[in-house]
Amino acid sequence: MKYFLCILLLLANATALLAQRSHRMPPRSNGELYIPNVSATIKPGDTILLSGKYKIINLNEVNGTAEKPIVIYAWHPVTVGVGASNYGIMVQGRYWKFLGAGHTTVYNPDYTLNVLFNAGNSRFFSIDSVSLRNGQVGIFALPADSATHGDVRITNCSIAQIKGARTAGKSQAIHIGATNVALADTVGYRSVQIAHCSLSGIDGVGIQVVGTRTTLIEDVRIDSFGRAALPFQNSGIVVGPHVALQLQQSHISTGTGPAVSIFSAGVQRIAQCVFMQTATAADQDAVYIEQKQSKDAVANITLTDVQINGANRYGVHNVLAKPVRLIRVQISKAGKAKTFGPVVLAK
Repeated sequence: MKYFLCILLLLANATALLAQRSHRMPPRSNGELYIPNVSATIKPGDTILLSGKYKIINLNEVNGTAEKPIVIYAWHPVTVGVGASNYGIMVQGRYWKFLGAGHTTVYNPDYTLNVLFNAGNSRFFSIDSVSLRNGQVGIFALPADSATHGDVRITNCSIAQIKGARTAGKSQAIHIGATNVALADTVGYRSVQIAHCSLSGIDGVGIQVVGTRTTLIEDVRIDSFGRAALPFQNSGIVVGPHVALQLQQSHISTGTGPAVSIFSAGVQRIAQCVFMQTATAADQDAVYIEQKQSKDAVANITLTDVQINGANRYGVHNVLAKPVRLIRVQISKAGKAKTFGPVVLAK
């Protein structure tokens, strides 16, 4: 009955989308879908319908409104990226939703894609139910200017086989925010939500968020990360400066570096998570905390109901002067000690 109701709901949503003003967008003869100014013909509230095989999808000026976002919807199975280089999908604008409907795949078997899904400097956007694999970066978004650059939602996505981490470059399944951390106090999103996603086979970082004032990561699974074992490119989740994190009900396993690395002031909450067989490389910790302190804030970090099983060095390594609070945290198989640095233990 549950699955029957889900099918009915999907059909109802598809019918509602098709009832709106819709635009079918088949690939051109060269396999590309490139529209430099979507807003010239497609208005807020419209739906862009995708179907079939595309070499690339490049949509610019996709500008809806808060009340009437532009919806990009895979109404039939969609494959993007075969034969392409640099990127598979690029969408830039504001107030748009990309609905992959569970049958949208972005990949290139030759690993020629630098970014599988590039949201550029978009703001107020969401990406749902897309499968991405065989690239250097899975999903990338780089806000252009203000500290309240909008909201981001990434849900129900699968990202795998992210390769190409190197000393002079980066490899991440998801990167949201400034690439130059020095800009994090002025450049960032207002909020980010990453939920119900699966990330695996990553040379570098699973998720990196920088400069986002409110970040919620929930029900996310990250397996086999940091495979290139490079410094600062080996964590399951990296929390950059000026991020307030809430990480909950997630499972992070099998990585050379920390399950979570925190480099931010402000409130950080980790709850109901399992970190298994992480920090396997030399001198690596399952949870590493080194605040990059802002001018007017200090870190306030709590781990609650967290299981940590395995770390080459410490289960929780705190470099802060202020203690980290651990509530019902179980740490086992830590190489040197369960914790290092100021820590307050509570049952």
